[in-house]
Amino acid sequence: SIESCDFNRVDTFLASGSVDNTVRIWDMKNYNCIKTLELHLNPQDQSNFNFVFSVKFSPDNKWLAASGSEDQCIWLWDTATYKCRVKYKGHFQYIHYLIFSRDSDLLISIDTLGYARLWEVPINKINNDSLAILDNGSEEIKQVFWNHSSNEITFIDTKLQKFVWQLGGKPD
Repeated sequence: SIESCDFNRVDTFLASGSVDNTVRIWDMKNYNCIKTLELHLNPQDQSNFNFVFSVKFSPDNKWLAASGSEDQCIWLWDTATYKCRVKYKGHFQYIHYLIFSRDSDLLISIDTLGYARLWEVPINKINNDSLAILDNGSEEIKQVFWNHSSNEITFIDTKLQKFVWQLGGKPD
């Protein structure tokens, strides 16, 4: 079964993330699967809970991001070759939402504990850490809105509380 899907900007490809730990790339012209990407999780993991919770193409179509379940990482593939270029690490729970900035230079990941992390795309080769972390107080974030003109990111949690994160500043 499919957990997440996303079209690229020109609607020529669809990425789908599944419960079988794979991301499939579909050619929308012929409706064929042209590539299968596998998230290589810990072989010691016996939970059988290796869903791909979120897939997202970058607005410039150069990147495809996907989040796995047990590894709590984000995988970033170059869409020209579909080779994994970066594996972002730092979350402590499943990542269920991904969103790119309009210029595709930043990526936000959100986990089920209510943490959001901001990442550089592609990652700085020297530093593998996220650029910033937002903790909304342990409520799961359900919706994210990125106002690119003001550089504000609004998060809505399960209690319908709103948090605004001004990039370059602290969350309100």
